[in-house]
Amino acid sequence: MPTILVIAAREDWPTDRVVKILTDRGTDVFRMDAEDFPQQLTLSGRIDDGDGWAGPLWSPYRRFDLADVAAVYYRTPNPFRFPAGMSGQRAPHAPRQRAALGSVSRPA
Repeated sequence: MPTILVIAAREDWPTDRVVKILTDRGTDVFRMDAEDFPQQLTLSGRIDDGDGWAGPLWSPYRRFDLADVAAVYYRTPNPFRFPAGMSGQRAPHAPRQRAALGSVSRPA
């Protein structure tokens, strides 16, 4: 199902209104805040030849496939926040994961 990916701060009333209008019209919306990655938001994406992004993006509440993104609404999300106690093995990969998530919202 085509989905609009909404990347915005959790506490943003203009985005709340946009999401309400979209969902009232029957549009599938996945809303996220960048500060939830990677603690509460997981990305297992890949770029397919000629098809763009594919693979799941999920939160504790919802899961969808990046191949279903029809549009992205981007409005000042909170900055990425990595856990203070991130293990030595994970720390070197964190900036690349953050960059991968950010590139989902950029045009191809």
